[in-house]
Amino acid sequence: MTKHKTAHRKRTHKYTPRHHTSKPKEKEPNYMVQINEPNVLRKDILEGLKETIIFMQGYAEFKTIQIEKVDLYGFLKDQIKELQGLVNNLKKYLPQGKLELVVPGEKKRLINPVAKTVNHVPPSTRTDHPTSVASELDELEISLKDIESQLQTLN
Repeated sequence: MTKHKTAHRKRTHKYTPRHHTSKPKEKEPNYMVQINEPNVLRKDILEGLKETIIFMQGYAEFKTIQIEKVDLYGFLKDQIKELQGLVNNLKKYLPQGKLELVVPGEKKRLINPVAKTVNHVPPSTRTDHPTSVASELDELEISLKDIESQLQTLN
């Protein structure tokens, strides 16, 4: 194999990037629109804003309920784990053997049931979720009052 030396060719012309020629911006037409009843239009806009704020308040309440529901499910999950641990611990103390079938209609109770008191914090008193939802509700309430006062002045 013989190696051939390749001669590097020099460019005879310079590379010039192609510039996109921008079209001059067209001026927007200057015209005015006549509104026959501006107070009615303003009232309709404010009522639409009022409905939007009411919807946002409902959504904020839904959000808080959803957060409480998640907290409650977490709390219940912890309770179930604890109960399963207690039942598994209780099985150690029960004798091995055949047990009688318990019919749901019958009222049989243990003579000395094992009761363990556990201190728990109810999920409604927890403060795991942010309080920003409450501040958003306050802001929505203020803006709703402003819109209602503007509607009162238009009537």
